[in-house]
Amino acid sequence: MIYDDDSKFIGATDPPIRQSDLEGVIDNLGGTPITTYAWCSGTGNLSYHPSDVVDMFGVGLETPYRQELGQSTAVYRTCENVRHMAATGCDPVRVLIDRCRYWGIEFLYDVRMNDMHENAPICAWYRTPFKVAHPELLLGEAGCGVGWVPKDASEQINWAFDFAHQQVRDLRLAQFEEVIEKYDIDGLSLDFMRGPVYFLPGQAEKNLDKLTDLIHRTRTALNKKADRTGRRLCLLVRVPPYLDGCKQVGLDVATWIKEALVDIVVPASCRRENMNVQASTFVALAKPTGCQVLAGLEHADHYGPLTIEMYRAAAQRYWRAGVDGLYLFNMCCRGPYPHGPEEKQILHEICEPGRIARLDKHYIVPRRWNDAPHERIAEAADPPTTLPYEWGPNPGELTVTVQLDDDFEAACQEDVLQKVTVWVRLAGSFATLDVFSFSWNGQPCEEIHSLVSDTGNGQQWIGLDVTNMQFNTGENVLLIRLIRRADNAGYGVTVCDIEATVQYRARLKWGREQRPKSWYRPKLG
Repeated sequence: MIYDDDSKFIGATDPPIRQSDLEGVIDNLGGTPITTYAWCSGTGNLSYHPSDVVDMFGVGLETPYRQELGQSTAVYRTCENVRHMAATGCDPVRVLIDRCRYWGIEFLYDVRMNDMHENAPICAWYRTPFKVAHPELLLGEAGCGVGWVPKDASEQINWAFDFAHQQVRDLRLAQFEEVIEKYDIDGLSLDFMRGPVYFLPGQAEKNLDKLTDLIHRTRTALNKKADRTGRRLCLLVRVPPYLDGCKQVGLDVATWIKEALVDIVVPASCRRENMNVQASTFVALAKPTGCQVLAGLEHADHYGPLTIEMYRAAAQRYWRAGVDGLYLFNMCCRGPYPHGPEEKQILHEICEPGRIARLDKHYIVPRRWNDAPHERIAEAADPPTTLPYEWGPNPGELTVTVQLDDDFEAACQEDVLQKVTVWVRLAGSFATLDVFSFSWNGQPCEEIHSLVSDTGNGQQWIGLDVTNMQFNTGENVLLIRLIRRADNAGYGVTVCDIEATVQYRARLKWGREQRPKSWYRPKLG
């Protein structure tokens, strides 16, 4: 199990940061099932350690810090701590590697391949002197946009690199080579999901060879070091959650696997856990080659941090698909840091499929979060999905596949299955006046709960008990019919979310069973 760390601790530690603070990050993971630590040193364009290739955080940033430019207390701590480490000769990469060795944890140096934090004006302080000096290497000049995304989203890609340029790819390779030669790493982790935009519209599939060549050259650099040390160095890539999505953004992942260029492939959602990774297709492709497939799990969905039950459900889905392990992205951003008992409980539970087999779970049907510009870009490489679905003011029906991955046959034989509930969130509905019907795998089912918002915005969660009905390990079919609309309702109803909770009789008594209070998802189950 791999733990990806975006270095939140540097911005969460009051300056001056000490070596013991750095060591404590790894100590916090010691004794857990984590086998590999992937450390993200900055955005990929800015670094937390001295480099001859990329700039360090805080370079060119005027002080005092200006909150209106997004320079928050975290920015203050980050920049001051990076400057302090540089001034005192404390190299965080060496400290973290040494502590990983102490705990028997492998260390991967993680690079975000096209991070776009600096695109938003409030994050202008992320913009590097190199990018400012070379607008011709970017997807869109500052303040303009490239015209292929909605106008309100254009600023989200202005400062992203255009990887059609050889100079951009050479810059990344130089960054990799510096790290490979300078540090005793166990390998590189290349994060192509931060963010998944590399070429102008219509150019991605025409340029598949560009990033494949970069992967080839990176593999060569790793092999050269391995030839000297006698130890193979790992190359991991984090990519879109399905193969067609990889090609859509210019990544020929199938070739990387077949030609043994990469050791680990991590299909993953971008920004939000959507339980939509099509892991089985990657597993089938990789199995003959020896390449490992790890499913990527984000730390949150659109409504907030994942609950323990959601981590279990996502892990159950991916273990059942045959993955070799799990890759936990940004878990450091889930709740207080360093991790407490709840996060460590998650690590110990999801590390093996047998540990979660009879524990409660909370499944999410994949949906698009297209209510914000950066979400629309993040979802560019996601598989198609039905939700959210908007009816007009007239009756109609919607069929949705709900995938549940528990072994229900065995659970029923053991008589430990307590309840399976399907939850539907509607918006724009007159809860007592609209008439709906529901069927589950062809069988009619009735509402057992109707949780109605008290804000007057026509939102409700409808709960359907399907425990005693036919259900499958894998795909199930939910049919929703809008039979009659409230009189004179001039606008439509939207099916926003569909989720499912699975509860067992033999339940552990510890652990949080609901997320921070939010009407959008009250306690379900």
